Amino acid sequence: MKFSIIIPTYSASKTLEKALNSVSNQNYSDYEIMVVDGGSTDGTQKILKEYEEKFAGRLRWRSEKDKGVYDAMNKGIDLARGEWIYFLGSDDALHSNKVLEKVTEAIKRNNPDVVYGNVMWGETGKIYDGRFSVLKLMRKNICHQAIFFKRDVFQKFGKYNLKYKVLADHVFNMRWFNDDNVKKKYINFTIANYSLDGQSSASSSPDEEFTKDRDELMKKYFPKSCVAFDKERCQNEKLQRVVREFDLLKPTKFWKWLYYFLRIKSLFFKNHS
Repeated sequence: MKFSIIIPTYSASKTLEKALNSVSNQNYSDYEIMVVDGGSTDGTQKILKEYEEKFAGRLRWRSEKDKGVYDAMNKGIDLARGEWIYFLGSDDALHSNKVLEKVTEAIKRNNPDVVYGNVMWGETGKIYDGRFSVLKLMRKNICHQAIFFKRDVFQKFGKYNLKYKVLADHVFNMRWFNDDNVKKKYINFTIANYSLDGQSSASSSPDEEFTKDRDELMKKYFPKSCVAFDKERCQNEKLQRVVREFDLLKPTKFWKWLYYFLRIKSLFFKNHS
């Protein structure tokens, strides 16, 4: 069972070796690494040349200008030779030397189309984010660093939509996760250490196209009952925020003067009615 580990890179000389070493340390050895570089000039290519010998033919790479991380990931899909595809950020690392071994066991036991687990959230020690449901996926995304895809999944759904610069993986996850014909398996195991400095981290700029299209994406890929429930949940959350804001105003002088004003106004109209 061969894994194709795709690593998109651009100016990654400071972090790439950590990512590569986390793969070379794996107990399971039936894998290839496909590095798709966006034309780095910072020494990334020098590192790749050095590691070619270390991986003894299992590391391939190419370097050329691209349209961003998802374009690089799409190129990696086209170049990959393995039955299973996994994406690792150039500033991320596989969590332990047992990752590929654990995933292989899950595949042999369950024969799924997709296997996903957890990631370690930066240096915080927090684990993100457990088993997903349809409703949970409406609010959160499964990190692509936590997911292993059977090649057939990309043949069925296509590749990442470059319209979405930050959350194309979320849109892709909506599609396969909500397809009843895709067999998915969650394993309670940490797959990767996820860097908070990566492109899709919370510190990155928002995906404006995703924000603009979110409602339509929900209608297109999620069951109507879930969309209705999520809309009601949003309205309740907004109401709760308003209540919390009023609670914060209560101890203030503004709230006290407003209270007295309304009391006087009420008494005035009561006496003149």
